[in-house]
Formats: sequence, structure tokens, C-alpha cells
Amino acid sequence: MQSIDVEIRTVMPAFLGAADQASEWRTPPIKALLRQWWRIVRAPACKFDHVKLREAEADLFGHAWLKAEAARQSRVRMQLSGAWAGGTLQNLGTDPKVKHPEVDKPPDGMVGGKLYLGYGPITFQQGTRIKLPPAIAPGHMVTLRLSFPPEAAAALIAALRLMHWFGTIGGRSRNGWGSLELGGKQEFPNLWSEEARAELTKLSRPVQDCLKLDWPHAFGRDDKGLLIWQTEQIRTVDDVPKALAGTKIGFRTGLQFDAKRRGQVDRRHLLAYPITNHQVREWNAKKKEGQLDSEGRLANQLRFKVARRDGQFVGLIYHLPATLPAQLRAALDAAGRKFVDDNELSTWQAVHAELDRKLSRLVANT
Repeated sequence: MQSIDVEIRTVMPAFLGAADQASEWRTPPIKALLRQWWRIVRAPACKFDHVKLREAEADLFGHAWLKAEAARQSRVRMQLSGAWAGGTLQNLGTDPKVKHPEVDKPPDGMVGGKLYLGYGPITFQQGTRIKLPPAIAPGHMVTLRLSFPPEAAAALIAALRLMHWFGTIGGRSRNGWGSLELGGKQEFPNLWSEEARAELTKLSRPVQDCLKLDWPHAFGRDDKGLLIWQTEQIRTVDDVPKALAGTKIGFRTGLQFDAKRRGQVDRRHLLAYPITNHQVREWNAKKKEGQLDSEGRLANQLRFKVARRDGQFVGLIYHLPATLPAQLRAALDAAGRKFVDDNELSTWQAVHAELDRKLSRLVANT
């Protein structure tokens, strides 16, 4: 076995709930994050075949489902330095506000950027608050010892690089909470280096090809470059959520609902689901206990990250495109499926155009 030590440091507060709902560092979410990026690294070698990729993942990380073999333990071992450290962050400080055109409470339509991006772990009680404090504070560091077979080293270290560039962990991590950076003796290239840009380009596919598969497997690209955007450098980390929230509000509300399609799938539904007050009949099946069926949920494909650069902070938005999941597509009637087929690519192109208006590409075609 080969071993490396990696320092993991938070850039944004992280909501990593333990059994008692108090935040603490734990290995399972770190391993899940590593596996997520390992799939992106290995997908090209598996020719984007999810069955082959799943078998390769099971062989390395362990499984209890392959019919041809007995249950296999993971060949990747993880150990966090010392005791599993708990969170210490009791409050989030100031929450700069941004205009939301579809919000009428409060009357001015202003919402806190942190609250908008973190609703759930974050709530509003006479101001923006952590619902169940403490959270893990920015700047908190742990050391991870990672052990693995030598033949797996290249792919795992490549996955760690992606974790360093784009990794987030815990509640509302797709919105940038729990943003991480990696370091220590194992060095990782800067995201703005030529090495990073070349590697990301190799892990990208044309967006229309990505939309042929219903699982995230590559960074998207179009004729303007990779589907990775960045804000300008921002002096304080507290101001980054405002910038990201304003951008998210812009690309979501830019997709207006068609009153004639009430109860039917519409363009904004292709970004994420459910949406308050805008249900899709076929996706709103109820279980006996009255809860929304898990099949009626779609996580946003656009993911956020907060990174440090030259002593300041940058908000990142990146797109791992995938088509509407098969279960959601199958639940629609023929007209609904045709609407998705006719509008999916153009919907994402409209979102990308909005991002181009507000942000810059990390890797742009020249």
C-alpha cells in the first residue's frame, strides 16, 4: 500500500452533521467526495459506460453487490488526524443582501446571500442564523492519511486535484458551503495555472454530448470554452455569497414560467426540482405519509465553489451537464418528454449566456 498525507482546510463554513446534529469532521463524506471526483477522472477510460465505471469503482472502493464476487472491502483507507474534530462556529456574521425579483417579503425583495444559498442549515430568526450550531469554521484544518494500492495512485491523486479545485462538503455544498482547499506535502497545482487548465480541458466534453447521459461524468464545454465561470476577486469571504446568490437568482428567474404550462414541465424545472409553487403533476406523486416521492427531486447541475486567490476570494460556478434522469423522464407523458427533448439544450444555453454576461470563463477559447 502507498500512503500520502493531505491537509484539508475549509474556505467556507461547513455543515457536517453528526448523529447528534452537531458538526464534526468525519471520513464518510470525505470518501464520498473523493469517489465523486474519481468518477470524473476515470469516466473517459471506461468510455463513459456507467456499468464499467461502477465495476471499476467497486473494485477499488469496495462493494456488496457484484454477482460475480463476494463482498469486497475497500482498498482505499482513510484516517483523520487525532480525534474527529467538532465545529466551533456559532454565527455567520453579516449577510449582505441581494435583490430577488420574485420575493415580496420583506417588501423591498432583498434577501441575504448566505440565507439564499444555505436555506436549511441556515435559517432566519431576527437575522441570518445557523439552524443547529456550531458549524465548522473557515480555516479549520485536519490532516487526512490516504492509503491505496500503487496502481490506483494516478487516478486518486488526479481526483484529489479536482477536490482541491472544486471540492465542497456537507449541507448545501452545491451552493458553495463547505468549500475546501487541499495542501501539505502533497502539492497541487493552482487552479489558474496552465497545468490545471490543460487537465480540465481533457476532462471536458461538448455540452450536447454530455446531455446524452443522465449522470455527471465530465465538465461541459461549448464554442466559448469550458463551462466554468469565475467572479472577480472579492476582498472578504463574507461578500462572495452575495455575488453567487445574485448570479443564481439571475439565471433562474431569467427562465420565466409559461402560464399555459401550469402543472406541466417547464424550462426552469430542467435546472432543479422541486420549485415552490410550481409543481409538475407527474413528479408530485405522494407517498402514503404525504411526503413528496424521492423520484420527484432533481439536484441543480450548476455547482458553486469559493476559492482563495492572491489573498482574496473568487466564486466559481461549474457545470457537469447531464440529461434529465430516466425516472423523471419516464414519469412524463409523451408531450412532456417531447418538451424536454426540444428545450433541454437551449435552456442550458440560455443559462450559460446569462453566466457569460455576469462572469468570466476560467478557460476561454481564444
